[in-house]
Amino acid sequence: MSDTDQRAVNTVFANIGKAIEAYERLLISGNAPFDQYVAGDTEAIILEAKRGLKVFIGKGVCILCHDTPNFTDNDFHNLGVPQGELPEDTGRYAGISSLLADPFNGGSIYSDDTAVATRILNFLEPTSQHQGEFKTPTLRNVALTAPYFHTGEFPTLASVIEFNNAGGAGGNFVGRREGTLEPLHLTEQEKDDLVEFLKTLTGELPPAHLLSKPKLPKSD
Repeated sequence: MSDTDQRAVNTVFANIGKAIEAYERLLISGNAPFDQYVAGDTEAIILEAKRGLKVFIGKGVCILCHDTPNFTDNDFHNLGVPQGELPEDTGRYAGISSLLADPFNGGSIYSDDTAVATRILNFLEPTSQHQGEFKTPTLRNVALTAPYFHTGEFPTLASVIEFNNAGGAGGNFVGRREGTLEPLHLTEQEKDDLVEFLKTLTGELPPAHLLSKPKLPKSD
């Protein structure tokens, strides 16, 4: 295949990806009970969830990484999550190299706006501190997304809270655990309340027309 043809194929491929991205950006699950509570409906969440919110922003220090309306700092952390029986995954360390080598990254000729991406890419370099780092996920709809962490090692919200309560670093893990997590010494009541709060982040489904099969053009 000639270079010209390859670029044409790549452009189509990239545009398909952009179309999918544009669609996925519309799939917003909002109006969760927590949102209703923040908007002024004090009865939107139960008492246990209200206590859990206090733990979330206080003793549990969850808000250090799970802030903003999407409950994520969009940063990368190594909490010492055990690998279990899975192959070693270096996380961000390998991800940076893959990103820089990707012909479709944000700084490529297929990008619609290279300025921001290029500024970031120019300063990216995998170092030992990136070993075992993974991006903080949103907690929106977290009650529906088990199992948890990048390894799927934890089956329930309660088990995640137990891990965090112990200060992380359970079993075999890649890299060096950062000091974000320390033992929290939460009581059983506080842990249960925290689970109830996390359940209030489950939002409504996106509009039905975004979830139904689109109409296909009729063939001649």
